[in-house]
Amino acid sequence: METQALELAHQVDFSFWALFLRATLTV
Repeated sequence: METQALELAHQVDFSFWALFLRATLTV
């Protein structure tokens, strides 16, 4: 039903964690 919204949420969540991991690894 809300597949598009769910997909967008997953993309945002993934990018957020990717940035978080990158920040943790660089520090």
